[in-house]
Amino acid sequence: MPIGICKFCGQEKELIDSHIIPKCLCAINKNGGMVGVNTKKKRIEIDAYHQNGIKEPLMCAECDNALGKFDGYTNRILNHVIPNLQPQGFMGGPVIVRYLKSDNFDYDKFRKFIISLVWRFSVSSNGPNLGKYEDIALKILKGEIKDDVNLFLPLIYRKITGISLIDDSTLCGHVKYLGKHTIIFKFPGYEIRIIINTKNSSDNELMQHFKTYSDINGIMITDVTEKTPTDNQLLNQFSECQKALFETEYGKKRLAAIKPKKNL
Repeated sequence: MPIGICKFCGQEKELIDSHIIPKCLCAINKNGGMVGVNTKKKRIEIDAYHQNGIKEPLMCAECDNALGKFDGYTNRILNHVIPNLQPQGFMGGPVIVRYLKSDNFDYDKFRKFIISLVWRFSVSSNGPNLGKYEDIALKILKGEIKDDVNLFLPLIYRKITGISLIDDSTLCGHVKYLGKHTIIFKFPGYEIRIIINTKNSSDNELMQHFKTYSDINGIMITDVTEKTPTDNQLLNQFSECQKALFETEYGKKRLAAIKPKKNL
């Protein structure tokens, strides 16, 4: 294991491969190793960075295990508690939501998990530069300052479109939404968008509405049963990379190997 400065405790120690998205949420045993879609080079990559989930040597084992207690707890909530909640209509429309009341789960542990996702991604080599919010996230995780839901607001979606590439994909991304930095995490069955610093957004009324989705009283989870524009973009990117792959000599050999033989 490499020797380096642990991003969490700041001490020089042996570093282990820390998962950006926890391995328990990637369904590795079910789906196998992860692959990356490199849109710039238009290729599908299978490398050490993606095998068994996206990971890097970020922390020492002690600190990684400390965050791991939030991972295991949230995995149970997302994949065993929420799916069994009674679905309900929302605003009289066809959108199905589930509401997890705070008396049915540990709100603090869930919040620490959400903040740890943002922090892990921000300190990784491919993460966004979040400036002071990276340090704020770390201090909240260490218990040095109080949590503030206005700084890290999660929007949680269950992905149940029935399309494996969409529902089971794993990725980390960064976009601007309502004028604010927003981190996207996709892993089998879920997509979580975390808005950084909700104050002074480009649509304060909508932002206030989103704040009702996750507060001390509980969290709201929306079922996504149809492809979204982001999903369509993902499918298009995968298709482009797949096409580019089959244009290579390796790809042509692979394609020839899977073509069905004609009956004589």
